[in-house]
Amino acid sequence: MDVSLICPCYNSLSSLPRLLSSFKNQDYPGSKEILFLVDPSQDGTEGYLKKEENAEIKAFFNEQRIGIAPCRELGIEKAAGKFIGFVDADDYLEPAFLSSMVGAMEKEGADACDCSFYVKEEKREFVYPFRGAGAVLSRKKALKRLLNDASMRGFLWCKMFRREVLWEGPSISLPKNHLFEDMAFCFASFSKCAKVVCLSKPLYHYSKEASSSATSRKNPNRAQEHLESFAAMRAYADRFGDPTLQKVFRSSKARSALSLRFDLRLSKKDGLSKGEAKRIKKEFSLLYKKKNPDFSQGSCANLVSVSLKEGKRG
Repeated sequence: MDVSLICPCYNSLSSLPRLLSSFKNQDYPGSKEILFLVDPSQDGTEGYLKKEENAEIKAFFNEQRIGIAPCRELGIEKAAGKFIGFVDADDYLEPAFLSSMVGAMEKEGADACDCSFYVKEEKREFVYPFRGAGAVLSRKKALKRLLNDASMRGFLWCKMFRREVLWEGPSISLPKNHLFEDMAFCFASFSKCAKVVCLSKPLYHYSKEASSSATSRKNPNRAQEHLESFAAMRAYADRFGDPTLQKVFRSSKARSALSLRFDLRLSKKDGLSKGEAKRIKKEFSLLYKKKNPDFSQGSCANLVSVSLKEGKRG
């Protein structure tokens, strides 16, 4: 198998036909598969996928709801492709998504590929405006661009990896339904890449309708979850990385602080207390000190202990 796509599903019936149509219309000449990891749904998602299953479309049904990140982990274990990518159930692909991503990785001998994308809102669709030119990046430059979260976003669905990147060595897997699992997952994965290709061409359609956007739902824990994602990345750099990885993480403080301020504002609006906001800002600052933080203390201690995974999958 050449390439596998992994798609977590939960009550996704309304958007699955569009996604599957875009998968079937791929111009990629090699072998491909899309794996749906399905949490129990009430809208007929399971029945629809059972009818669609074939050699390229495979569905796995969970007995209970486990969430997006655990579904992706199961998908990685079941994927047969030499290249592994990700897609969200309410999004869809350009016809050249697979051929462009795989082709770029093969041409450059890269371990990962990241593409630009379209953003679909309720009343309009547009190309993500801050992408910039395409590039072939070293490990260090790719990590810097990822953490800057501008020309390269931290989303997992616009990225593809060689199988061994996801299977070999340590990784980060945040708990189910964690808002910021993508960035932490990508940080750990990029740390194992010698070379990453960035494509300027938009190949993915990201649906950001107000009804489904994470920023549109009340969540006083949003800033805390972002803090936890930063803490997982710092702990990963300290435990499995090298001085370069730690330095790259610390160099992103200004950009990360800007992002956290945005989430603190949303969390306060949704009920986060002034005391909790102050505590989050204090813990955030400690993550960027040169001396390794003590993760046995503070609000992120338990999450860090369960999120860092050592060794080979499976």
